[in-house]
Amino acid sequence: MGAGPARSRDWTLRLFEASPRGPLGTGLALVLAYVALAALWRATTARLAPPGAVPPLPLAWELVNGLVIATPLAANAGAQRGALRDLRELAPVLPGGAAEAAALCDAEAGAPRAWLALASGAASLVMLLVVLFDPMVWAPAGRPGARDPELYWSLFHNVASGYVFGRMWALELALTRGFSRLAERVRIDLLDQAPLAPFARRAQRSAWLWILVSSCVSLFWLGGQPSHVNGLVLGVALATIALAFALPLARLRARIAAAKRAELLVVNGLLADARAKLVGGTGSAGRVADLVAWRALTLGVREWPVDAGTLARSALFVLLGLGSWLGGAVVDRLLDAALR
Repeated sequence: MGAGPARSRDWTLRLFEASPRGPLGTGLALVLAYVALAALWRATTARLAPPGAVPPLPLAWELVNGLVIATPLAANAGAQRGALRDLRELAPVLPGGAAEAAALCDAEAGAPRAWLALASGAASLVMLLVVLFDPMVWAPAGRPGARDPELYWSLFHNVASGYVFGRMWALELALTRGFSRLAERVRIDLLDQAPLAPFARRAQRSAWLWILVSSCVSLFWLGGQPSHVNGLVLGVALATIALAFALPLARLRARIAAAKRAELLVVNGLLADARAKLVGGTGSAGRVADLVAWRALTLGVREWPVDAGTLARSALFVLLGLGSWLGGAVVDRLLDAALR
């Protein structure tokens, strides 16, 4: 946040901003639009399939493809809206107050153009290569021929899912970097860390959204298409969640720890002086008691600006996401064994 590479609000974010239905309603509309497009494609190309062509998946499975494409888009919009709310809530602890918070909201226009292009382009290329060269995608029938419409539809929805996944990743990294920089600017009050709660809340939101996206991808286990790239998606999701927690909160923790050490140096100096005066008969026992209580209060300040409840909820989100993958894999293996 602040000076950096040229930024441009992503077109997918503008799409959700223009919609009156919110991220969830707009995402569901995109899923239905995708299914309708799939049905139209099949109706249009049904006569073009050569003899022996690979039969398309049941149309109901296009709902899964639609979810995999629409969910990252809706997650981007939700993460962006949440981050803007967090910035406004951080106004009391920003050096510039509400004016600085407003300026940061205006500047928060998504990831740098280079990040968006690189991430979405690389993810699209990976999915293109998966369709063309991963045998697990087409097993057991094998990859369709060059004249088969099913090949081109598969290329379309896989490249589209890679594109939106890469865009989500770039936007998430931009938010993580922005909040990490913000952690260096906020005012630290050892006795009142409540204003720092938006940092933990944003990390928790990231965990929930990434697990939601990876859980949608895990549905492909149930469709008999457990491509190796599915595991890559899960790995990226878990690494991104860890990064969203670690970078901003670790910087806040370092600043809180430094403020705590500085406060202890002050109180220890005052305590030594008050003790010396008390021993000399010129000091006050009440003064020493107050300083001892102050020192104990300072020692008890939590250095990590996140409580156990937030960590437990985030861990639960991650475990639920992992459970969806493991459950899908187990069901896939059981069905495969039963049908042999």
